[in-house]
Amino acid sequence: MFSRPLVVLFALLPRPAFGQELIKAMTSDQMRTLHIFLDTDGDSAVSSEEGVPFVRDLASSHFTYDAARVVALMDADGDGALTFVEFSDDLRQTSLEEARKNDLIGRFAEFDADGDGLLTPAEAAPLMCYMFHMGKLDADGDGALDYEEFAQVAAPKLEGRSQKHVEQSAREGRDIFVGLDTDGDGRLDAREYFLYESGVYAGVVAWKMLFDLADADEDGGVTAEELVMVREHPKFAGSAAYHHSKSWIEKIEKIARHAESEAKERTTENSDETMEL
Repeated sequence: MFSRPLVVLFALLPRPAFGQELIKAMTSDQMRTLHIFLDTDGDSAVSSEEGVPFVRDLASSHFTYDAARVVALMDADGDGALTFVEFSDDLRQTSLEEARKNDLIGRFAEFDADGDGLLTPAEAAPLMCYMFHMGKLDADGDGALDYEEFAQVAAPKLEGRSQKHVEQSAREGRDIFVGLDTDGDGRLDAREYFLYESGVYAGVVAWKMLFDLADADEDGGVTAEELVMVREHPKFAGSAAYHHSKSWIEKIEKIARHAESEAKERTTENSDETMEL
């Protein structure tokens, strides 16, 4: 998931004193921890593009995790990925309508991002999103969303709201649609929509905002100290950059706690085995 091994990243994290609350509201140590994960090449300065993979992987991790479980069920040879034959054979045994089965089977290559003939969990995640989320919005069943179909995402939240609020939401929705439509064809395919549903798009927008606020000397790189100082920026509090930073930190610390717990369990198991010997 991350460009550097988790054990290395975990070793670099500032460690709280005994009894100290781990998750706080944006402490200096937490901002430095966030910088460690963003700084994928370890040169102490994070560029705008350098931070994108971390944000993308963290945002889509829950989709990838769910996709991995589905892949495991369909993966006949147990190699961790799906061939076209494994995918199609398994779908043929489901209770889906034949037209739906054929549509999904026909889209295998569309989700095979690297063209190697296999679907990894990361590649299968947009497919699962297409199957279980996007289809609810695809009114004409053409496998893509135009703006009117995409706008239905916000429809339930706009019921009873003022006309001004509805118009503002429409403008924001149009901007998001244009940002997601990377090929500019006026439609969102499954992988483009996945960026929205998974939170990747919102996360990347928030990261770009955080970068612009933090890069005080405008040298194209954000240092750990600049990330610490961004908390004092008048535009940071309450912004998307603030809320996403807080969420990223909480997820990092959750991962760190899980890694530490697993390490302790392994140590205990090894100790028990040594005693038995």
